[in-house]
Amino acid sequence: MFPKTTYPDDIRARLLAAVPGTRVPLWQAAPLTAALAAAPVLLLPSSLALPLPPEEQLHGPAPGETGEVYRLCALLVRLLSGADLPQTAGAMERRAALRAAAGAACPDPEGAQDLFRLLDRGLRLEPSRRFPHRRALLADLEKAEAEMDARARSRLCLRGTAGVFFGGDLPLELPALLGRQPGACRILFPPDTPGVSRRHCRLELIWGTVIVSDLESRYGTAVDGVPLLPGRPAALLPGQVLALAGGGQSLLLTES
Repeated sequence: MFPKTTYPDDIRARLLAAVPGTRVPLWQAAPLTAALAAAPVLLLPSSLALPLPPEEQLHGPAPGETGEVYRLCALLVRLLSGADLPQTAGAMERRAALRAAAGAACPDPEGAQDLFRLLDRGLRLEPSRRFPHRRALLADLEKAEAEMDARARSRLCLRGTAGVFFGGDLPLELPALLGRQPGACRILFPPDTPGVSRRHCRLELIWGTVIVSDLESRYGTAVDGVPLLPGRPAALLPGQVLALAGGGQSLLLTES
């Protein structure tokens, strides 16, 4: 087990929950992997029991940068699929499992292909064919996210289904605050809009997914009827409705 001070509490909690059988959405799993890749020292809890890189299976522990890359990609596969990559599988079977994990985690076909390539390289059996170090893995993670976010911005839109924006389309310019405060809120409600706080909620893009955070609004925020708790963001997927003030103000996320 690693010392409590190694990582912030939120990263520790997510790491300790990374057990087989539990799937984590891409917008949570990939940022966790990126945060670990960017850490000065990579220390993973022994309780994770991640698959060892092949060279360590043969010769025993020999910490190296390509071994760290292997562990991080193995962790990402577990988070996304809820299972570890079969260790005795052949190359074609391993790649098929990686492709399936990437496709299930990412509805964007181009993004799924980018994610597959990243995992495939990080989990190569030969150390020399992996990313040379965690910084290179982090750079590819950041590039894949930026491209996925750009595609999402081009095809997603908010459509008013109730309230002041009823019947209108709002371009998805994220990140954005929603509320009544001029100068701060990109999606600005009139000052007399009932139930909408000055800074009501925030929308942002993370790995091509729209994420909603309630900003301790007085009358609440909900996604498809499920109320959000402050500090507990949730995904807003195409076809789902974002509701403010008990549904008096509603926006549907549409996809072209």
